[in-house]
Amino acid sequence: MQDRQKGKTEGAGVFKKKERVSFLSAYVENFREVRLQVYKIVNKKLLNEAVVLVEVEAPFIAKKVLPGQFIIFRIDEQGERVPLTVADYDREKGTITLIVQMVGRSTKMLGAMEAGEYLLDVVGPLGIPTHLDGLKNVCVIGGGVGCAIAYPQAKALHAMGAHVDMIAGFRSKDIVIIEDEMRAVADNLYVMTDDGTYGEKGFTTVKLKELLEKAKADYDLLRSTITHTSSNDIEDTSPTFKVLEEGAATLSKEESGRLAQRQLKFIQHLEAALVRIENKSYGICRETGKLIPKERLRIVPHATLCIEAKGERR
Repeated sequence: MQDRQKGKTEGAGVFKKKERVSFLSAYVENFREVRLQVYKIVNKKLLNEAVVLVEVEAPFIAKKVLPGQFIIFRIDEQGERVPLTVADYDREKGTITLIVQMVGRSTKMLGAMEAGEYLLDVVGPLGIPTHLDGLKNVCVIGGGVGCAIAYPQAKALHAMGAHVDMIAGFRSKDIVIIEDEMRAVADNLYVMTDDGTYGEKGFTTVKLKELLEKAKADYDLLRSTITHTSSNDIEDTSPTFKVLEEGAATLSKEESGRLAQRQLKFIQHLEAALVRIENKSYGICRETGKLIPKERLRIVPHATLCIEAKGERR
């Protein structure tokens, strides 16, 4: 009797264990199916023979990702984990855009996939976002597929109101990518090709050096205009004088001229006071002949009238 009850108990325990295994298996399969549906490829575009643009549905990543961050994707359970910088994102649609150079097994498999297919894993956003706060005048440089990294930086800076010059370098015309997108977020876009088949011929560093030299020339011209170093008493007949570069931006020429005249007059009065010290007449009122109080001389060291005489003249 006891053996029968023991057998029933063991049988019930085995049955419950099988139930749990079945339930967990179903849960895992259901979870896997739901997860697969999250990372759907909604758009695919071949940019050149070796580079493809893939837009992936990933609402949680799109909600938080910032320029400079990346994701890690895996196509299937046997696939390797591949990191890719997020080239663009749309928070409203819940999608992220990846620009991929098809050079390895996983990137070639991704390039072969079509819209409507799913990725197994997309993890992110990862990494520290690029620090962009406070930048007002920026030159963003990208080369080849690296423009996919430069583009989101330029887009964010443009949205923040910064002046953006962008230099994009490629080996030749046939591998130029996302030109329209870059042009839309840059005040000036300079496309450079090594062989000169498109845009300007040369490396990105050549154009950067050219822009720097032009900026220096513009700065020197502006500084000479503000400080009157090139006037030689022709552009402005007031005495030539130097002002601090930072303060010069807020002072007009007329106001600066008045300040200079007052300063010159003050110097002349001090020089006259030194002459009076030499001839023993310093501190004596020229109208009354009385001594000028020390308190007044401390405030106005070049004074020639006492308070009484000054009041009578008014």
